[in-house]
Amino acid sequence: MEKGERRLDVVEFYSVCECLGADADALYSELVGEFKKLKR
Repeated sequence: MEKGERRLDVVEFYSVCECLGADADALYSELVGEFKKLKR
């Protein structure tokens, strides 16, 4: 993951957020917002 050689699935994303003490819901919402900007 760290080298960008593969992507996280949703279960791994959640686990990584939990390990880092990050809010998975908030981070996912932020990512979706950024992806939407790219579509424009």
